Amino acid sequence: MVGTLAISGSEQVVTLTRRQTDAGEQVDLLAGNRSLTWNDREGTKALAGAASDTERLLLERLTLDSPDQFVLAQLRGASYFTVARNVRPADAGDDYAGALWNLVRIDEPQASDEARPLSPWRIYYLNVNTGLPDRIEYQLNGQPITAEFLEWIEQQGEKTPSRVRWSSNAQTLMEFRVTSVSYIQ
Repeated sequence: MVGTLAISGSEQVVTLTRRQTDAGEQVDLLAGNRSLTWNDREGTKALAGAASDTERLLLERLTLDSPDQFVLAQLRGASYFTVARNVRPADAGDDYAGALWNLVRIDEPQASDEARPLSPWRIYYLNVNTGLPDRIEYQLNGQPITAEFLEWIEQQGEKTPSRVRWSSNAQTLMEFRVTSVSYIQ
């Protein structure tokens, strides 16, 4: 997956490679001159030098805030709990005809400090009509974080988010726009 990552008004081209393995998933990120990797056993690692806290946060967002991880968290031993069904926005009136969601909370299993995600849980808002997540909510250092899947593309029968925005308290933190996707069998 190749795309543009916008953070604090600056943009950079990034390449994100996701590989399914027998043990789970391996994610590689090439951003500028930095190459990072993530898997559930080791967490975030830099290929040259130690990964900074900012790099870890970035790679965890791109990795864990994804539809793939809704399914792949099972391989890590995460627990799933349906919080609510057919939820609508709190401010929806009696004539509301928009999306409804099933809310599923995923709690991460205990792991070493290096492999433990920065947030131990996420709540997925699964659209009742499409079955796809519309957003993910969690907390990081006491701050609410929302990842919204704003656009999707379909290629080779696979749906992939093509525009994802992360925000906290109505302030945009970052946005990822996918420009190309390729699949290798």
